[in-house]
Amino acid sequence: MDLFQALQVCIGLTVEIYQATQMLTGVLLVSEPGYCTIQVNSNAYTPGATVTIFTDQIEFIRVVPA
Repeated sequence: MDLFQALQVCIGLTVEIYQATQMLTGVLLVSEPGYCTIQVNSNAYTPGATVTIFTDQIEFIRVVPA
């Protein structure tokens, strides 16, 4: 099982994706080989947006408990 297969069961859940220079929090929309897409929460610094992240740029992913 690789990363995208493991994330398939997390679609619709809130995740935190950590990269070398940033951390994104949002709802996982898509998990495919090579990339995943999340709907990023809006906050004081950024508006909400749909963001696609290549899996080779991900340090780790945390599924936020409900």
